[in-house]
Amino acid sequence: MSRTQNTPLLLALVVCILVVAGMMIAAVFLVGQKPVVVVVSPPPAPAADALPAASATAGAAAAAPATPAAKPPEVIAPRVPAVPALNDVFDAAWAKVPSAEVPLQPQQTASPMLAAATIASITVQASRDDKRIAWRLTWPATQPSTSVETGQFADAVAIQIPMVDGAPFTMGGKGMPVRLLHWKAVWQRDIDKGFQDVQDLYPNAWTDMYWFTPSKRFDQSYNEPAARQYVPALAAGNPMAQFDRKSPLEEVVAEGFGTATHIPDSPSNARGVWKDGRWTVVLDRPLDGNDPLSARIQSAGANLISFAVWDGSAGNRGGRKHYCSWVPLKLEP
Repeated sequence: MSRTQNTPLLLALVVCILVVAGMMIAAVFLVGQKPVVVVVSPPPAPAADALPAASATAGAAAAAPATPAAKPPEVIAPRVPAVPALNDVFDAAWAKVPSAEVPLQPQQTASPMLAAATIASITVQASRDDKRIAWRLTWPATQPSTSVETGQFADAVAIQIPMVDGAPFTMGGKGMPVRLLHWKAVWQRDIDKGFQDVQDLYPNAWTDMYWFTPSKRFDQSYNEPAARQYVPALAAGNPMAQFDRKSPLEEVVAEGFGTATHIPDSPSNARGVWKDGRWTVVLDRPLDGNDPLSARIQSAGANLISFAVWDGSAGNRGGRKHYCSWVPLKLEP
């Protein structure tokens, strides 16, 4: 083939190469550009007097103000002649006390966290007289969880009150303490029916020997000093190891996560009853001003309070709980 015959072929090849190169350059350029969003505005609505009667009515309905948002919860403690007795959590006097429905959420701020909530809210009432204040807390529980063993946990509820202004609801902070009243279903069961020993959980269990003990039951055996040396927590007076409880409530002070500290000889008390698929728990506190919590409650007509609930049947324990942020607490004068 002659050079003259090859020339058109070479020209065609060069053109093809240039076209491909140009397309590649254009593609690279377009990929590097930001997308362009085109917003098309709808045509203006016709005037109200130009609409048919039915359309005008519909437009007026659409323009009506939205339903106002639900009022945030607050706990009001009215003054009454006498706070209902602690031994009857269903006292008819509570029917006259206003209630607040406080939403709860799973604790997902600090480990161990709660993955999902099983309790949506807690119903709160409060009542005070010249000497005492009491809170009544109710929440749903299909079955009560009142035992503690491997893989099983107990129901519980707690209230928290800041001891200084500005204390965070996350268990307080350094130099900003909070007080908590913590009721535990397992302690309530111990008081109502007696200490739960191994034989109560496993009736066929057998103990060959407890050192220096005359009985096979723990609560009947470790009353002698010689025997208590084999249960160091009991000998040291650890409140978690007591088998002769007088109250199902523990009062603690905290200044942040992991700092909860037991307060001995607390004047607080509580009682809880499970009935018809709900827990009803009353927490009772003297208002004599002789301790920091009592003084704090009385010094502020408007204070704050928060709540925590543990669903034992769902594996709640420790930080795995339901909680809320601060809610206003108002004591009527």
